[in-house]
Amino acid sequence: MSSVVRFKPLFEAGLDAAFDDLVRRTLAEPGTASWVPAADIVQIGEDVVITLEIPGVTAEDVEIEVKDRSMVVRGRRTVVVDEESAKPIRAEIRRGEFSRGFRLPPHVGPDAVHASYEAGMLVIRVSGAQPAPVTRRVPIENLTPSPQA
Repeated sequence: MSSVVRFKPLFEAGLDAAFDDLVRRTLAEPGTASWVPAADIVQIGEDVVITLEIPGVTAEDVEIEVKDRSMVVRGRRTVVVDEESAKPIRAEIRRGEFSRGFRLPPHVGPDAVHASYEAGMLVIRVSGAQPAPVTRRVPIENLTPSPQA
């Protein structure tokens, strides 16, 4: 007698994210980021707001650097239990350094970037990232001579 087994594609179980993480860790240079925080990016008027999810990280452990046309957010999440006698049974919380980079438009300078941190969420507002469209009426030069009466 044969049995029917339901086919489960590998990507259904989150293998795609696990593979990305494996590649990132395998190809990472020593001392580079060990995890990448999730981000939401929305446009509000002319501003772009980037929200990074970094629970367990203090604001003092986060650095935002704006240089040329890029913005890099770096930080560190340290060990939650800091007892020498603690032996890990299961460790699923990512620890260590993180880094996340964003490309900025050429007209945006460091003064346009503002950040706040609350309840594990880092909110970065880039003012004027989306410039207001400039509307200009273009005059038309009439090269046709006007009819003479």
